[in-house]
Amino acid sequence: VIIGDGVTSIGEAAFYNCSNLTSVIIGDGVTSIGEAAFYNCSNLTSVIIGDGVTSIGEAAFYNCSNLTSLVIPESVTSIDFFAFENCSNLTSVVIPESVTSISDRAFESCGNLTIYCKVERMPSTWSGCWNGSMCPVYWYCATSPTTIGNYCFQGTTKLSVIGNMPYLTSAGTGCFRQMSALTTIGTFQSLMTFPQGMFYSTNNVEYIILMQSSVPTIG
Repeated sequence: VIIGDGVTSIGEAAFYNCSNLTSVIIGDGVTSIGEAAFYNCSNLTSVIIGDGVTSIGEAAFYNCSNLTSLVIPESVTSIDFFAFENCSNLTSVVIPESVTSISDRAFESCGNLTIYCKVERMPSTWSGCWNGSMCPVYWYCATSPTTIGNYCFQGTTKLSVIGNMPYLTSAGTGCFRQMSALTTIGTFQSLMTFPQGMFYSTNNVEYIILMQSSVPTIG
């Protein structure tokens, strides 16, 4: 399906349960994708979202179980409840800096998903349950981060390597907690306090290199 530039919105349940739909190209004239617009399009494998879309509605792509990858354009500002829930074969999503709102369970039950965010940390306007399935998330950082928040990577099951963080000076409680796949960690040259539970139950890390000029405090 090709939705031309003359179309300005995709309405509620517009393609609901269209099980034979395999690909969608959404033109730049579309500004909104409505609630349940592509709900249960179980054979949908490819979606190209045009640069005019600003909102992705509730359950818009719910149970599109054969969708494998998605790039959200820089025009999008909001992703509603359950938008991509149960997209079980979705492997990657890029979320641009323009997105200021993500609602609960937007990426629920996406067991194979890795999320790439073009911001350095989760904006305060995103729901705390936007990534309820704890999919691995990569945050953009032009340089080594200086701060990592509490429980930032807790439960991430697919991240195996963390690179050098020479400028990291503050790490939150449990920030690398319960990361079952993590095996390799780079150097922490500037971090002088290792907080409580920093690597709690991260069982596969064999060694950590400390390069501080004095012994750091380990909580």
